[in-house]
Amino acid sequence: MRRAAALFLVGVAAVLAACGRDDDSAKGTSTSSRLSSTTTSTTSASSITTTTSAAGSSTTTTPADAGTCGPQYFAIDAAIRGSDMVGLAAVADKFSVVDCRISAANPIWAAASAVPTPGNEATFEGGVVVLERIGSIWTVHAVGTDQVGCDAPAPVPNELDLPC
Repeated sequence: MRRAAALFLVGVAAVLAACGRDDDSAKGTSTSSRLSSTTTSTTSASSITTTTSAAGSSTTTTPADAGTCGPQYFAIDAAIRGSDMVGLAAVADKFSVVDCRISAANPIWAAASAVPTPGNEATFEGGVVVLERIGSIWTVHAVGTDQVGCDAPAPVPNELDLPC
């Protein structure tokens, strides 16, 4: 029985290690050192900036409004847009994710603002989204405009400037 439990724990550790590896393709970034000539295009504030070379390789960078989330911005944005909490997934085209920030004191906690895109101000109120990372997966913990994420451990609510 102990041996089976030990083997199970070793298997779980291996799976968690594989999930937590630094895999650039899972983060939505790729780099190439073969860039010879480049063109750059930028679209809306919540879009991605892509630099493409004549050889066809590309480098994807985080948007200017990514805040302090850096490369985690893409995973956080996807978690928010895919969340069923307060129907976010159903209105994912009506908001932008801005002001993204990850707690330095406890980096499994993050927050961002979901703001209406132009023309959707009457149909989407916007608010603060608090996320918690479990393993390598970001999940929406709370959404709202008041008393959002106040149950996160100290000093996370103050550090992330949550409306508590």
